[in-house]
Amino acid sequence: MRKIITLLAVGGLLIGSCGGGSDADTCEGIADQGMAVVQDMLDEIDDMSVEELLAGEEPAAITDLTAKMDELEVRADELGCSDEEMEELFTARLGNLTADSDYGRMMLELMLSEGVTLD
Repeated sequence: MRKIITLLAVGGLLIGSCGGGSDADTCEGIADQGMAVVQDMLDEIDDMSVEELLAGEEPAAITDLTAKMDELEVRADELGCSDEEMEELFTARLGNLTADSDYGRMMLELMLSEGVTLD
């Protein structure tokens, strides 16, 4: 399973991650962790100024997200989670994400409209 989730955003940001709150011993736990990291990324985007967004530097949360998603991908493979199962789990959780800034809301709307894609 290559890149559990691909999210498109202005500037060609590619997002992928692992992080807090759930146990990665189940496919559901992996999906929960992935969504926690995506939420962290959205929160960081919300806190950025327009100048920071236009500076062209990739926010650290996006870099972290990619690395953590790679870790979760390995764990999902070890557990035998199928691409189809992970896609369903991620899609079911997208509605729980929030964003406060215009840019964050735009990214979230793109995620919701594009859904989850697996390579």
